[in-house]
Amino acid sequence: MHDYSEYKKNQPAGLPIDKRLYQLATIRLTQLLMHQNLRLSFFSFYSPSDGDYMLNPEIKYNFSDHIWAAIGGNIFGGGERWSQFGQLVKNDNIYLQLRCEF
Repeated sequence: MHDYSEYKKNQPAGLPIDKRLYQLATIRLTQLLMHQNLRLSFFSFYSPSDGDYMLNPEIKYNFSDHIWAAIGGNIFGGGERWSQFGQLVKNDNIYLQLRCEF
């Protein structure tokens, strides 16, 4: 963050002060099976700075060249009340997609 001292000096009372340096690590793992019709995927963010994370596992199946379905989820956790992913800890979700492309 440029001019971090100015940021700290002008921060309104009661709001948390962001850290000057923020670290974020990501990983993506993908496995294609059944002649690439089945895809197992895992994507994740982890912040060593705040100790919070986001996990996104997904399974996708291609029924044909034009129709596919996927099921996955978003899982948040760790960190503090004001951290990037920690503030979303109650917003875990599961999703289902069905798509017809033409």
